[in-house]
Amino acid sequence: VICFPDRCVAEVPLTDQLVAAFKKGQAITLTSVNFQNQPNPIKIALQGFSGAYDGPALQQSDIEDRQKKLQDFVAKNNQDFAKKLKEEQDKAKTAN
Repeated sequence: VICFPDRCVAEVPLTDQLVAAFKKGQAITLTSVNFQNQPNPIKIALQGFSGAYDGPALQQSDIEDRQKKLQDFVAKNNQDFAKKLKEEQDKAKTAN
């Protein structure tokens, strides 16, 4: 395990046995331990793992397109939220 200020990374060999267990499983729980020596379990659903693992590989251009769409979606939502927040603040100012 290697820890950085914002994350820890653990390397585990992806054996055939581990892949088979992921394909059969419903979820996996990964647990880290914080600086107070308290466990921090994170449950991850394995639904769709087999399809993703056995399916066709994604092309880099597909990944970039998906990332761009996601960024655009987040940016639009942020703009919409900022607009609504300003409108509500303006309403509150005029009400006082």
